[in-house]
Parts: sequence; structure tokens; C-alpha cells
Amino acid sequence: MSAGTGQMTPVGPIRRAWPIRWQGVPAMLVGDPARLAVHRLPDLAVEAVLPFPPEKAGTLGIYHSMYGDTHGICNASMAGEDIVVDRYDEGSGRWEELARWRVPRGRTIFGRDTVWCSLDDRDTALLYDMAGVLIWRAEGIGARHGHGEGLALYAPGDTVLTFRERLIKGWPLRGGPPRWQVPLALGAYAYTSHPDGESFLYATNCGEIVRRRLDTGELMSRAILTSRLEGATFSRDCGLDAAALEVLEASGAILV
Repeated sequence: MSAGTGQMTPVGPIRRAWPIRWQGVPAMLVGDPARLAVHRLPDLAVEAVLPFPPEKAGTLGIYHSMYGDTHGICNASMAGEDIVVDRYDEGSGRWEELARWRVPRGRTIFGRDTVWCSLDDRDTALLYDMAGVLIWRAEGIGARHGHGEGLALYAPGDTVLTFRERLIKGWPLRGGPPRWQVPLALGAYAYTSHPDGESFLYATNCGEIVRRRLDTGELMSRAILTSRLEGATFSRDCGLDAAALEVLEASGAILV
């Protein structure tokens, strides 16, 4: 979709698409059951077709790495009890093993970009960098239910964020209890750090994009992407919690 015009350009049936850099410029990597294709922007023409990453027991995800001196398309997967990170080399046209590290027994693994979290059934989270170096540990993060589904962590600066169901928490990277927490009306499904290094953004299931401070969780800005609730009337005693009522009011609903 063009951000300027809203025009949609079909690329065929896909399983997933990832924003990447190809030969130094932004592009999209599109995966379907038959191939991995690099599409140039903005016309989405196919620039290159990549071989699939090496077969492993379970794929954790493809992403574009900017970790240290490493820059390129990476794939993380499970091989026995190890997490293996393979990087695609544009020059040779092959996937090369970049990092491998052992997963602690009895832990569930979650990954996002170059940070990986392992979670046990006692709500203890361990956060690793791409080389498997432990960078954060927290007890009692409250993600036992559903075996941690929906848990996502990353570490911009000295803050680790946990998104769990209807709650965001900001933790100090050096350990200790959370500095702050913010309730969510219906949960968040996408999040990223802001280029200023002092804030982060996330999209919610209520149709809004929110920006908050990393150190305090303070609301900095909010954009509502739907007008469906404008003018609708809700009672403050309708049974919704404060977070839901706040989103309703920001969406143009009338609270009485």
C-alpha cells in the first residue's frame, strides 16, 4: 500500500512479509510456500529470489539484523536444544551459520529481531542477545498462563518492555521490579522503539497508535485510526474498565 495515496499493489498469495534492506536500500522480503522473493519499493517488482534457509526442527522467524557489525537477512530456528541463527550472504547467495547457543531446559523461547527471551513455568524470564549472552533476568513477570503466548520483550537503552495481554511493563535492564506499568484496553499487537531513543510506539486492537516514554510510560501522543465510535454514547457504569473508557473517549465516544 502506498502511504501517500492508499493505492494497493497485489503481490499474490503470501505467508508472511518482512521489511528488509537489499543492496543498501529498503525492500520487502515476501515468503510463500514456493519461494522467498525480494520485492523492490515502491513498485514491488521482484528483485531477487532467495533459497529457503537450512531445514531445522522449528523456525522461529526471519528478520533483518542490524546487530553490531552484522547486517543482513537472518533466520533463527531450533536445532535440537540449540537456537541457530543463519544469515543470507548476498555475495555468495548462500545461508551461513552466524550464531548458535543452547536453550535452558524446560523453557519456552520467544524472539524479536536480535533479542531472544526464554520463559519457564515459574514466570522467570531470561533475555539474550543474538549470540546467546544473557542481558536481563526478571522474576514474576506474570506470563505463565498460555505458556507465555503474547509475551514480547526488547531492550532499547536501559529499559526492557513486556507486553502481556492487557498490560505493558517497563523494567530496568539491570534487574529489579518494574518501574512502571500501563493497562491496555484490548491488548497490543505491534510495537517498536522510536528513533529518538527515549520513547516507543505500539498499535492496539482498539485501532490506535500510541507513543509513550520509555523511562516512565507517560503518554506522549495517540492517533485513532477509526471513526466508528464517534458520537456513540456509553455509560461510565457500563462495566468497562478505565483503560477501555479512556480509549472510547479518545475515539470520539460520549461518556455519560
